[in-house]
Amino acid sequence: MKTIAIVSYTIKVTERGKPSLELPMKFIGGDEAETVHATFLKSIEGLAACRDYEDRSQLLKITDLQSDGTDIAGIVARGDYGSEVPIIDRTTLKQTYLQGKDEGSMQPFYFRLHIPNGSTTGLFLMQRTGTKGAFTAFSQTLADDFKEAHEDHLVRFGRAVDPAVMKEWLTRPAESYTIVMNK
Repeated sequence: MKTIAIVSYTIKVTERGKPSLELPMKFIGGDEAETVHATFLKSIEGLAACRDYEDRSQLLKITDLQSDGTDIAGIVARGDYGSEVPIIDRTTLKQTYLQGKDEGSMQPFYFRLHIPNGSTTGLFLMQRTGTKGAFTAFSQTLADDFKEAHEDHLVRFGRAVDPAVMKEWLTRPAESYTIVMNK
C-alpha cells in the first residue's frame, strides 16, 4: 500500500525587491483592490478547464473546489506526458494499452490553502501519494498567475514545520540529518 501524506507549506507575499518587509493587509492589483485569497481562487478556478504546460510536459486540472473566504480546498489532478508508455495489467503481467506521447494519466491530489481574506501569509496543505505529488506544478502555476496579476509582488512557498517539532529536533543530539526536498 502506498503512503498517503499531507505536507504543509507556508505562503508569504512580499513586495518585489523587499522580501523582508511586511505588507499592508490589502494591496492594489490593477484598478481593483484584490486579496491574496481572491487572486489564488481566480487562478485555481482557471484550472477547471485542463491546462497544458508544454514546457514541463504536464497537465493540471481542478476536479473539485470549495472556498469560504478563508480556505480554498479541492482536488487537483496532475498528469505527465511526452513519451509512449506501455500499461501493464498486474494480474496478467501483459500489456493492455500503450499510452500515447500526448496522453497523461491524471492522478488526483487533495489540497487546501488557508489564507484569511486580506492577509499576505497563509498555509498550504498538499497530498502526496508515495513518491507522487502535485506541489511543484501546482505552486508554480499559483506563483506564475500571481506574478501576472501583481507584478510588484512575489509569492513564496516554503516548508512549514511545527515549532514544537523543530524545538525537539534542535535539543536532541544530532546523529544524522536527512534533508528531503520534493520539487
